[in-house]
Amino acid sequence: TLNGVADATRHLLRMRPKTKSIAAEKQRLAVEFWNRAAANIPQWSLLMEGKMTTAEMRKGYVHAHTNMLNALGLVGHIVARREDWRDVLAGLQRVDWRKDSPLWRDKIVMDGRMLKNRLGIKRAANALLAELGLGERVEEAV
Repeated sequence: TLNGVADATRHLLRMRPKTKSIAAEKQRLAVEFWNRAAANIPQWSLLMEGKMTTAEMRKGYVHAHTNMLNALGLVGHIVARREDWRDVLAGLQRVDWRKDSPLWRDKIVMDGRMLKNRLGIKRAANALLAELGLGERVEEAV
């Protein structure tokens, strides 16, 4: 939903929930980040090409859920501080985004169901940072 993207963008830009205006530079960063993420998550491209439905995506993949968008926003905040952040996002192509992947088990997926809590989002963000080959971690509360 748009709310999910807005929440994830707040994590990316470290904005307070009631923030009404965003500096132009931060707007450009958010647009470029989400465009680059979308270009590097294969199923998102399939969705945009009409080769996959939103229902198929939500059923089979973690990245189709708001809590994973929030995790991506947290990762984006860390990654965007790097000079090579655009190259780092290319690593999203190699991530196993399937809900049944061991990567997400007991982090953001428990017994086949998506977790909707802050700890799950933080664990998913840390798993994603590790998958991208980064030694950094999300430490603060979401």
